[in-house]
Amino acid sequence: MGNIVRWFEDFPRRALDLLPDMKEVAAAQDRVGSLSLLIAPSLIVAPYERLQTYARRRNPQADYLNFPGAHARFNEIMLSHFGDAGFWTRASKPTVSAWLGSRIQQIVPDPAEWRTPEGVEPWRDEFWSVTISKQETRWVWKLLRDALSHWNVVNSDHAHRVFHEDGIMERLIFYRSHDGRTWDVLSVPPDAFLVFLETWTTFLARRIGRDMLAASEAA
Repeated sequence: MGNIVRWFEDFPRRALDLLPDMKEVAAAQDRVGSLSLLIAPSLIVAPYERLQTYARRRNPQADYLNFPGAHARFNEIMLSHFGDAGFWTRASKPTVSAWLGSRIQQIVPDPAEWRTPEGVEPWRDEFWSVTISKQETRWVWKLLRDALSHWNVVNSDHAHRVFHEDGIMERLIFYRSHDGRTWDVLSVPPDAFLVFLETWTTFLARRIGRDMLAASEAA
């Protein structure tokens, strides 16, 4: 139990200590997207898997039972609209508008050939018809968790016309299928994604992590 308390409270704090220098290096080398993808799995997947109770398979260590206060705060976040989630700050919340979403019926190797059921292409505004800010936060988290776990990640230019794995990284595109028939797609600029990760990490360290630490010390 102590290890997970340390992870939630101490690991995010250490990540925040490192991020300023890491962001400076990444920006100088045009590697902000790579930095975001480097740190995203540990900061998104682990907290979700340890506290979520939405999937049939739950973590057998039952942190959601051991730390009811942290679990309640986690659920409050996950059940809110993504754009209104409690981890956003006044400075970071405006970046939510950069998150775009879509739903398509088939994934093919070339994202330029992805189409909505109406036949709309990714470079058209109508393709991005899913308002991410209005989705439940747990929907966004599950999409990111699944995409990162299977490395369903695509790079593109801002206009969603050029897709190249080792080239342009002006937008990160995450995709997953939850039913084997339809695919959810999420597009976000690397700098906005990094802002999200840093904001979430701060919330982990100062809120959920401290809730877990207080419960552990009181036990």
